[in-house]
Amino acid sequence: MNEDNDGTVQSNRIARGEQNPMTQDSWELLPSDPDNESDLGYTISDWEAFDTLDDSDQIMFLPSDEETLKDSAFVVAQEEAIVSLENNC
Repeated sequence: MNEDNDGTVQSNRIARGEQNPMTQDSWELLPSDPDNESDLGYTISDWEAFDTLDDSDQIMFLPSDEETLKDSAFVVAQEEAIVSLENNC
């Protein structure tokens, strides 16, 4: 954040479109705790965790949003690789 001559504070946040890759310069201008959507272009969505059907140590994540699910969006991960960010950051 920068302070102008009149004492007002200006944010260095940069809104970017999905098709515009972030440059090194724009990355360095982001605040240390950027907003996921306006600064990084991410949209938060709800995903549900399911055990896989083969009794392995894998967990499958599927999006709650039907449109995203239609795009074949899913994640399969080993159970030991999953970490709660709320408890570990």
